Amino acid sequence: MPAPSPPTRPPRTAARDRRARAEHLLALFAWHRDGPLVARSLGLSLDELHEQLDELKLRRKAYRLTRGSEFDLPIARALPGARSGPPVRRRVRPTAVDSPPPPPAEAAAPAIATPAPAAQAPRRGAVKEQASELLAVLAEVGPRRGALGARLGGPGHPLPERVLLARFRAAGLEREFGQRERDLLRALFARHRGAARAVAAELRIDEPTLQRLVRERGLTAEIDSLHERFRGQARKRR
Repeated sequence: MPAPSPPTRPPRTAARDRRARAEHLLALFAWHRDGPLVARSLGLSLDELHEQLDELKLRRKAYRLTRGSEFDLPIARALPGARSGPPVRRRVRPTAVDSPPPPPAEAAAPAIATPAPAAQAPRRGAVKEQASELLAVLAEVGPRRGALGARLGGPGHPLPERVLLARFRAAGLEREFGQRERDLLRALFARHRGAARAVAAELRIDEPTLQRLVRERGLTAEIDSLHERFRGQARKRR
């Protein structure tokens, strides 16, 4: 008697799964800005990641995110059923009668000669000031997301994790924060001999959140190897 064939998924469920997988991969590329880091966070090889991207037809779009800036990210879409804001009134273009005459060429020349970087100087100064403030708080508190959110937010209103990471990204400190958090996770797992529960208790987070951080920082294989080494040492002592 032939074995029964496995049940197939409905087309809507399969399309929904493909869409969710595509959004997850694009979010990882927008966050890491590096293909090998995305593959390491997923526990895949680079070839396996490329196969998934080719299957979803996202390879060019994903790598475009690694070369662009924050302004190249997908535009936020309104949630279905959510209330919209107030209507926007467009300005009426002036007619030919109401429009003022064009300025002479001599008056327009100084505006062209004005250097453009002078207008960006206050913005660069604000970014540098924010970066120095974040570095000072990071040196004092450490790369602990909960403590940083409580310190940078208002009293009783800590910053959400996505807002906290966005502030470090806007100040150009995304790699600095990632490297410090990676070093902290390595040190805590080494101190607690690979015990995830003890590490999560010291960071004041739950174990699923800790596993997510380990995957985001690409430390899954390294932490698993460390855990196996400590287990082997314990067996030898017995």
